[in-house]
Amino acid sequence: MAKISAEQREKNKNEFDLVVEEIFWERGWDAITLNEMAKRTGKPKPTIQNYYPDRTHFGEALRGKVLPVVMSCLDLSSPREFKISWETQLSTNRKFRMVVNLLVSNATSEQTNDMTINGIVRLRHMLSEKWGSDKEAFDSLMWVLGLSVLRLAENTIK
Repeated sequence: MAKISAEQREKNKNEFDLVVEEIFWERGWDAITLNEMAKRTGKPKPTIQNYYPDRTHFGEALRGKVLPVVMSCLDLSSPREFKISWETQLSTNRKFRMVVNLLVSNATSEQTNDMTINGIVRLRHMLSEKWGSDKEAFDSLMWVLGLSVLRLAENTIK
């Protein structure tokens, strides 16, 4: 196998990361597979696997690109408004729903990565500071994440 330079490897990784993001926004987290990446890039699966040894590495490609989508849709002014905005976005905003599905999938996976855990912790901390109550933040997150699991399950069962 021919070796590539560090610069070429980085260039390839950046291009592959763009494909990961493209697949995610088009078809969702579950559609990001080695097969789909190979199909889209025209590269053999073993080549793709050199860059993404397991599923968590696909998530790394989305780091910093999905949470801003969620945050831009939410009303953080109060726990009530937060819940209403989350429920509304979950029902009406395809991108929001895709990000929440990614969050729930990663949070319940054996291969949960730090990005998911840190994202939830940061959101809880932000809400706690904004509302002056860790209990309100925790209860609200529990409510929206529970709602999300139920809604995502309903969509899967239909």
